[in-house]
Amino acid sequence: MQWLEGDFEESCDFRLFGLTSHAGSHRLCWEMNRLLGWSLAYHMELVPDERAGDVRYVVHRFVSEDTGVDVALIANRLPESQLVSGLPRVDFLLRLGEDTEEVDQIVRTIRGMKLVTLLAEVNPLKTGAFERVAFLDRPEDLRPVSNGLP
Repeated sequence: MQWLEGDFEESCDFRLFGLTSHAGSHRLCWEMNRLLGWSLAYHMELVPDERAGDVRYVVHRFVSEDTGVDVALIANRLPESQLVSGLPRVDFLLRLGEDTEEVDQIVRTIRGMKLVTLLAEVNPLKTGAFERVAFLDRPEDLRPVSNGLP
């Protein structure tokens, strides 16, 4: 199975960070937008196939063709469940695309935010996060929402 893991590693076109914060995702996005000049906004809801339709993990995303930035802030922990069980204490996942420049500066800026308790890079393959966040653009991951109610 070593060859299979190698294939996944090669297809991993992003870096993943675990983030803990006492703030909600909208407040966290607002602060990142202010400090980093991004425009993170609601992108979609991830609804894992094996879970009931009432469990939704909000994804905020910003992509800039000009600067090459591709960033997604993904909710990982809800009161009743987790998106990635291998990261039980992580509130959010921060996915940075492989073409994103100045990752070290981005990480330093986010770590300096008062809203962020911890930001650490995680291995998407060893934590089980790869299967959850690698394919954020698949239409079957989208779940329509009517007035925010299930």
